[in-house]
This record gives sequence, structure tokens and C-alpha cells, in this order.
Amino acid sequence: MPTQAVSEILPRRIRGENPELASILDRFGDLLDEIVNLGTHIFSWCNNAVKGRTDEVAPLILSLRHALELLDAVSILIRQSSVEPCKVLLRAFLEVLLGVTYMLQADTDRRALSFMAWYIHHRYKVLEKLDKDLPQGSDFAKRIGLDLPDGHDLLGGRQALLSVLNKPLYKEVEAEYQRLRAAGKKNPSWHSFFGGPATIEQVAAQTGFTNFYEVCYRQWSGMVHGTDLFGGHVTVGPTGVELIGLRNPAEAQQLMSLALGMTLKLFKLYVDTYVPDRAEEYGRWYQREIQALYERITSDPPIIVVE
Repeated sequence: MPTQAVSEILPRRIRGENPELASILDRFGDLLDEIVNLGTHIFSWCNNAVKGRTDEVAPLILSLRHALELLDAVSILIRQSSVEPCKVLLRAFLEVLLGVTYMLQADTDRRALSFMAWYIHHRYKVLEKLDKDLPQGSDFAKRIGLDLPDGHDLLGGRQALLSVLNKPLYKEVEAEYQRLRAAGKKNPSWHSFFGGPATIEQVAAQTGFTNFYEVCYRQWSGMVHGTDLFGGHVTVGPTGVELIGLRNPAEAQQLMSLALGMTLKLFKLYVDTYVPDRAEEYGRWYQREIQALYERITSDPPIIVVE
């Protein structure tokens, strides 16, 4: 018969054993679903608003798509009380928010094209590494101990990427990339082009999100890199150190507050920039569908109390 989990470590039957908690988590999930649903409309509005433009808007439109997918995944996890892994997704969401805010803050087309040039060079290096006919590919094959496929198809892929960089549209940002490389920056970050911030921390400071950076990026770094083995995993009780089981809902409300705060800021950026004629409609949606529960989530007393 299938293996059953140790219930003290992994309580899979939350809905049967704690229906009140399950109801709260479902309300959280429903709220996130409502926000993602509205986000699909914002995506459609913005995509229609930029028709006819490609390279200089692609990073911004696709960033919104990425953000929606991350938030949709958070909704799925929250419903199952799988709260801790949400931190990894929300950290990634913060990077989307920082990048979009930085691009839209000023000099938008050039910053977006800087991202495109950086991304194209990144992909070009990946294809070089996979080509066994190149020194980079030969070295890579030796390190991983595998034979690489024939490099003929990869050559076509690299040529296609170079053809994009050779467009007149990319002349300025490609020259800046090469200037940074010549100055000793082997892999310059896209936001460092044209004297921009060199690090994510500096991007957060310039865009006014140092608060989110300190919580969602710096503090949760260990979650992403597998080094924070204690936070949220163990507690000190009357008998000493005690293990906290999986699917612990204790931080669900705090993570909801962070997720909602970041998402509403991101949505407003897109509405104000690309479809300002939808601003009143967006405001009415917020008041009708979001405001009451959002204000309850971000206020005392706590909705979820874990003994």
C-alpha cells in the first residue's frame, strides 16, 4: 500500500483536522486568484496598448506574465498551507518588481533594450557552452562528463541572436555592453548600463523598495541557497529545541501582506504607464474586490494564531 507520511512532520489532512484554518487559507487563495485574474486583464490591456512595438517593450510585457505565474503558484501553495516555499517565489517576484520599476522610472526604452542586449549575450554564451566544436563547449563537456550534440544547429541559433544585436535599434546599448566588458566587467548586469545601479540592492534603493529588499531578498536569501536551515524550521520549547513540522501556517498572513503589497504596486505601474484610461476601473475593482480583506490582513489582531 502507498506510504503514509509521519503526521507530526507532514500533516496532509489539514482540511479534515482543522477546517477553520482551511477556510482562512482558502480565503487567502481566493484573494490571490482574484488578483491574478485581474492581472490577466491588465496583461491583455497593456499588450494591446503596445502593439507594433517589440524589442523595447518585450521585457516589460513578459515581466508581467512572469509575475502572474509566480503569484498564481503562491495561491496554490497557500491553500495547502505550504507557506515556507512561498518565500522563494515572492523573492523572485520582488526582482520582477524592482526591474520593472527601474525600467519605467526613466529612460524606459533604453533600459528595456539594455535588458534585451544583456539577455541576448547571456543566451549566446549558453549556446557557445553547448557547442562541442568550440573551446567553451569542449571544456564544458569535460567538466560534466557528457558528450554534447552536434554544433551545427547551435551555430544558427547564435547567428540569429547576433542578427538581433546588429539591428540599428541596439547600436547604443550594444556599444555600452562592449564598453563595460572592456572596462573589466565580465558579465555586466543590465541595470548597470549607462551608469545605472550595479547591484540589486542599489536598484532597490533607487526605486524606493529598500524595505521589501531587506525582508524578501536579503533575509530570504538563505531559503533560495539552502543555507537557512533553522528559520521557520525549529523552535526552542520548554524541553529544548523542537522541530517545526512541514506546512506550518504561522507566516501565511505576513506573506499575504507582502504579496499583496508588491502586486498592487506592480499593477498600478502598468495601469498608469500603459492604460491610464483604465485607472478608474482599476480603482473600483480594488475597492470592490480587494480592499476589505487586504486591510484586515495588514492589521491586528492576527487572523491565524499558531500555538
